[in-house]
Amino acid sequence: MDYLTNLIDLELANNQLSGTIPISLGNLTNLILLNLGYNQITGTIPTSLGNLTNLWGLRLNNNQLSGEIPTIITKLVNIEDTTQTYPGGLRLGYSYLTSTDNAVRAYLALKDPDWESTQNICKTLTLTANPTAGGIPTASPTKSSGCSAAGQYIAGETITLSPGTKIGYTFSRWTGATVSGNILTMPSSGVTVTANYIVSVCYLLTKVASPAIGGTITASPTKSSGCAVGKYYTGQVITFIVTPKLYYHFDRWLGGVNATTNKLIMPAKNTAITAYFGTNLRIGTYNDTYAGITHTSAWLTQIGASYYGITQHYTKTKASTITIYYTGKILKMYYTGGRTYGKVTIQIDTRTPVVLNEYFATTGYKKLWTSPTLTNGNHKAVITYYAGNPTNTLVNFDGVVIQ
Repeated sequence: MDYLTNLIDLELANNQLSGTIPISLGNLTNLILLNLGYNQITGTIPTSLGNLTNLWGLRLNNNQLSGEIPTIITKLVNIEDTTQTYPGGLRLGYSYLTSTDNAVRAYLALKDPDWESTQNICKTLTLTANPTAGGIPTASPTKSSGCSAAGQYIAGETITLSPGTKIGYTFSRWTGATVSGNILTMPSSGVTVTANYIVSVCYLLTKVASPAIGGTITASPTKSSGCAVGKYYTGQVITFIVTPKLYYHFDRWLGGVNATTNKLIMPAKNTAITAYFGTNLRIGTYNDTYAGITHTSAWLTQIGASYYGITQHYTKTKASTITIYYTGKILKMYYTGGRTYGKVTIQIDTRTPVVLNEYFATTGYKKLWTSPTLTNGNHKAVITYYAGNPTNTLVNFDGVVIQ
């Protein structure tokens, strides 16, 4: 700025400028026109602008300037009066400026009589809850740009309200202002908006195990505060623990329980949830087509007299799986070895998967892989097509033995 002392006209309107007005602008004492309007300039009007006594046009309107207008502005005696149009005159509207100085206000009444009526005056939005235990209402955004404190907004700001309903209550309505679909348009004056709640009904949750001997279901918490055991308010998050009994495994939920998290958000009605349990393979030998063995769709059936039970399953799709739930100590897997076969992994429960290579130079049927000896109980085995060998594109599964 120090090298522009002969500059007489500086017009930077509509340039999306941000930041504050440089104090050094006050060194450009030959300026007669300064236009910084329609930008995003923040901060206060620097007192150094009072040095620009040659100005006859000063436009700072439509920014985010705030604070008290400095008294030194009254030294700008050459500013054109209010009858002058662009580029002359004084324009300070549509920011967040104030003035309590009588001399400044008298000056502005002559030079820019609309400055105060066009300011984006911040008004207070107060949110309350009825009853107070019913929730914690919030607003987004938390304030208008240019307002200094949370809860302050300019007229016309679109505000999204959230009732923040607590467990045990149901949101009823907003009162105190016109709110449409949780949207409030800030009025031209401060306003108090109240979120009204009603006490919720305690709804019954029924837990069903199918079959009943398959396992147990435990709910946490056992009830909502204020309700009897087994009853919950709408919105209560309930977590279930499923414990299969010996010879069974948990299969699936019915009734709205999230299959990944085992959680239910209690609806506004009496609700029944069902945990389905499947039957485990017990001690014995099972063909690959046995109904208790689950294959993903990429596994296909192959018939041959040399296979155990005349059939085996094979797949050419990597990551295809077979899942086996069983009760016992040892699992043995039948498979066919040969030049066309690759590798599978076998994972039991959460143990590290074991890699089984089904590749052999010559074909061999009813080969057996044997698991480590585990504690007698419920187990889960997952067999996955892991990788091929240079001369093959598939893997196979021919049956299991549970001991």
